[in-house]
Amino acid sequence: MFLRLVSSGWSVRMAITRQEHGFTLVEVLVALGVFSIAAMSLAHLGNETLVGARHVDQRFLATVEADNQIAEIMAVSDTFAPGIQSGTSVQRGRALAWTRTIAATDRQNLFAVQVIVSDAETDQQLVTRQTLVHRAAP
Repeated sequence: MFLRLVSSGWSVRMAITRQEHGFTLVEVLVALGVFSIAAMSLAHLGNETLVGARHVDQRFLATVEADNQIAEIMAVSDTFAPGIQSGTSVQRGRALAWTRTIAATDRQNLFAVQVIVSDAETDQQLVTRQTLVHRAAP
């Protein structure tokens, strides 16, 4: 950008002649600022997406484990005993702790089953499943 004094009549004014060979420093800094804000937002979004996907995966595995525990209660007569049982299992390399409660109901031969699955490392409860199981008297 060049400045030159121009005299015309009664006034003196500055005329700006500009040669466009690229971007000015201010334009480059503004563009870098906008880009950095967008890049940080995308990085944060990617991180939140990964955290959400991991949580969904954990809940899915916990749901599978809870369903497995209920299936085991219904299929194997040795595991069916009123009371509280707990243990751990591994689903796809992740340790899950489960607690299953079997309680009698008001109806004969009908039992309430509750299975709670939590993360074995953090003790965060992930899934609770409840169902009723009919067992005929032996």
